[in-house]
Amino acid sequence: MIETINKTEQLKSIILEDIRNGVYSHEDFPSIRALSKKYGVCKHTVSQALFSLKEIGALKVHPGKSGTVNCDLAQKNIAVLYIGMTPLSQSEFGAELFRGIEEGIRETGKYSYNTYSLPEGDSIGSLDENLDRVHTAGILLVGSDNPYKLSCLKKYKIPFTVVGTSVNDADVSFVAPHMENEVFEEVDLFVRKGRRKIAFIGNIREGSPSSCEKTNPFFNVLKKNKIKISEKFIKKCSHLPENGYVQMKEILEAPEIPDAVFCTSDLLAVGIYRAIHERKLRIPQDIAVASCDDLEIAAYLSPSLTTVRMPRYEIGYQSVKQLMAKISGRRFLLHKIIPSELILRESI
Repeated sequence: MIETINKTEQLKSIILEDIRNGVYSHEDFPSIRALSKKYGVCKHTVSQALFSLKEIGALKVHPGKSGTVNCDLAQKNIAVLYIGMTPLSQSEFGAELFRGIEEGIRETGKYSYNTYSLPEGDSIGSLDENLDRVHTAGILLVGSDNPYKLSCLKKYKIPFTVVGTSVNDADVSFVAPHMENEVFEEVDLFVRKGRRKIAFIGNIREGSPSSCEKTNPFFNVLKKNKIKISEKFIKKCSHLPENGYVQMKEILEAPEIPDAVFCTSDLLAVGIYRAIHERKLRIPQDIAVASCDDLEIAAYLSPSLTTVRMPRYEIGYQSVKQLMAKISGRRFLLHKIIPSELILRESI
């Protein structure tokens, strides 16, 4: 029995979800009487819901009959949602991940995709107005574990998967990298090479699984080796080269400077390198540097950057596979973890 103030809207959402999932075909859409019995509502509510579905193009309603499904509007597109203004395919981090998504969707043979930019923080911007919920069979949310965004997506009643980060919600499916062991090994290498004054530059968000994958191992290495560092060596910032430059320059202006720095993104390392070179200091002789992601630029910095490789293509590809299983009702692994790899280069 449907228990809600607006039974018509509730029924409309349920039937639309069933249409997307292929429950109904254009040949055997149930009668109003059958729908009334199935969903436990009166015939008048069914009629209103069907009329509303006709208005959005999901049904063709004929006099004296319940209607037929507009099959051209069911299960056609995948919505790819990403954070920020730079298109995912053009970003330094997202291009390889997007290539995996594209390949996975192409292999289905029946889906296309639309991309949508989402703002930072607790907002979904204009997604409510722009997302075509009739055409959209599934959603890929790239790189966000924001609880508000997840709650909004749940309300759409459209299958979705989070791409590239784990989330603190047992009901939400995701495909994410496992980086903790590799980051621990990377930072521990500083200590094994005699470094004790280790700085941290990067994104620290309490409660965020993607942030904790990088921050927890860093502080665990310090704890394991009984290393205490100045709070001035801990710099919080987003992943932009200019932030790495500004934060590292500030650290180097203090009387005591670090002999190693760990950052949470290769983009930060670009700015960190510049700040170190401007002070006429050497990497790694004076200050060792290590990072995460293994973007293409990491191998071309001088000296080449030690970093943890995130398997971005595989994450994008496997996310599509997981979403396809959800759409078709097949069994799938709710939380899929892809191993990362420590890439040792010249900066340590």
